[in-house]
Amino acid sequence: MDRRLSSRSFAQRRGYDLKAFLPTFAKRVVGSDNETKKFRGDFDRTIADLYRDKLFATMSRMLADANLRFVCEPYGGPFLTGEVTPYVHRVMTEFWSGDKFEGGVSEDLFNAGAGKRYNILEAEAFTGGPDRSQWTETPACSSRSVTARSARASTAWCCTRVRCNLGARTSGRA
Repeated sequence: MDRRLSSRSFAQRRGYDLKAFLPTFAKRVVGSDNETKKFRGDFDRTIADLYRDKLFATMSRMLADANLRFVCEPYGGPFLTGEVTPYVHRVMTEFWSGDKFEGGVSEDLFNAGAGKRYNILEAEAFTGGPDRSQWTETPACSSRSVTARSARASTAWCCTRVRCNLGARTSGRA
């Protein structure tokens, strides 16, 4: 199986050869601004497709064949989160500690494929550096008022604690 982005695989997915557009990677315009912009969009889309079709699909299959679960934070890469989460067996996210919790959980993380949704997300909880956190925080520290975001953070923290505690008990540790 060829894992490289070849001009042939690009042409198969997009219907034209990418070679004429290689100067765009040196910030040159090929044809018109619109043609150059279209190529860049097609190139980025092809990279996202390859991550989904080759990396995530292959990893999911290989881990399942080995009776292992694919646990991943499927965001922040050159792929579309909602397209790769169906290949992840246990979806994870994170939230950072500090003065306040910002952001939230992307709806794309709940996509389990074929119209299904994940109803549990695991979380790396209270991530923070020494400038923002002292590793002493609890959910009570994170919210001055009850909001949906702080409720999600509290729930994630509690679930993380329960999973850690259950893991400790089953492995013989107190």
